[in-house]
Amino acid sequence: MTRDISPAQRGYRISADAAKIGFDWNDPIDVIPKLREEIDEIEIALKNQDRLNLIEEVGDLFFAIVNFNRKAHIDSDDAFHRGVDKFERRYKRLLQFIDDSGRDIHSFSQEELESLWHDVKKEEKNAR
Repeated sequence: MTRDISPAQRGYRISADAAKIGFDWNDPIDVIPKLREEIDEIEIALKNQDRLNLIEEVGDLFFAIVNFNRKAHIDSDDAFHRGVDKFERRYKRLLQFIDDSGRDIHSFSQEELESLWHDVKKEEKNAR
């Protein structure tokens, strides 16, 4: 097993190899049910408190996402970096909202934090 490339790159390569023999989806939309299946299997592993199976199922979901990205011509590493960057930007803005409120950060309920998160997203959308 080679570890000199990212897991996403490795997954891309092996799934592209499988595609050469016809073991592939026709279209990115065809991968969506597989993503849902893997999420369902994660939920079952959680309910069963089966940590080893949970880890495997999360890995299967990652691999299915890589396959979706390959079919949609999306670089998985780039997409993941963009997702993390977006979360970080929004999280920093959320912290600014909290700071501006003058309240202690730990005094916010989960619901209040969710509401602020939606405000951040709305603000970002309106700024475009």
